[in-house]
Amino acid sequence: MALDPADFRCTRLVMQLADEWVEYVAATAITFHARTYHMAISRLCEYVDKTLGPEAEGVSLTDQGLFDLLVDWELSLPESYAPSSTYPSVMAAGLRLLVVRRDDHPDRPVAPDLAKWAHGPALLSSGEKKERDEFERQEKRALVRAAWQSVHATRKRLDEGWAMAEQGQHPNEGSWTNIADLLWGLAHEQITPDDIRRRLPPLRKWPPDLAAFAAGLDRAPHPQTARLQLARQLYARLYPHTFDLHAFRVLLMDATGYTSEEVTGFGEKQVEFLPKGVRLTLIKNRAGLLRHRAFRDQPAPADRPEPKRRATSRSLWTGRGARPARWSASSWT
Repeated sequence: MALDPADFRCTRLVMQLADEWVEYVAATAITFHARTYHMAISRLCEYVDKTLGPEAEGVSLTDQGLFDLLVDWELSLPESYAPSSTYPSVMAAGLRLLVVRRDDHPDRPVAPDLAKWAHGPALLSSGEKKERDEFERQEKRALVRAAWQSVHATRKRLDEGWAMAEQGQHPNEGSWTNIADLLWGLAHEQITPDDIRRRLPPLRKWPPDLAAFAAGLDRAPHPQTARLQLARQLYARLYPHTFDLHAFRVLLMDATGYTSEEVTGFGEKQVEFLPKGVRLTLIKNRAGLLRHRAFRDQPAPADRPEPKRRATSRSLWTGRGARPARWSASSWT
């Protein structure tokens, strides 16, 4: 699968879009879906050649006059497909992504009106679809509200835990039964859970506040597992645990519009931070789908001050206590 600029009159336009296409395929390792971008470039350049004739030779993405042509091309796409087809919107979205990528690059100029077109709303519907939802919209809103409440509670718990840790000292200098000292030791990686198991006295000699802290929601810690309960409670004050992450799964599903299977298996290779957003690799094993979707940063409201970020390498957030990044619900595809 290749694009030969010599097959078109608008040689410069083909080369500009092909460069972005090749880089995008290399960066995302997409296979079958690469054909979509190839088709979009070919269809656009054929349209430009047919519309402009010999004048197409000098056309490029830096030309202000190309805006109307791009709009007309996008609106003409459904003419070759059935009314319910998704191909026109997919091709238009693919071309927008390539223009956005080029506009994000500091050394690759794009005409302002073309960049505005690429970042703007789609002009075509996405084709005929039928909703098959497990929840009513009211139930979805309740789930999202509950997820945000959970995120806020998690943030508050971690902030309080790290604040208490800052008040402590090494348990050897303070006390092995002092909560703040134990948090300090774990936060600064000076002690381990095994140290807690070996150094703590029997449960009957624990001060009441330590026993209550270890018990958590239980009425009292169990003598056989008290040290394990304590270690779990201490770590829960410093780091999110597995249950905390369920709220983020719900919010990712709400923000992206994709299933839990696709937004919960991220590793370093599945998340690519862009100059103005983030690109996610979405994998749906049951359907054998691998898709790449990019989301643009959503600016904070003007009347809200930027939250202060307190950096720490021991937090799952970029800044402990900072608000999780907000993504626009519309993807670049």
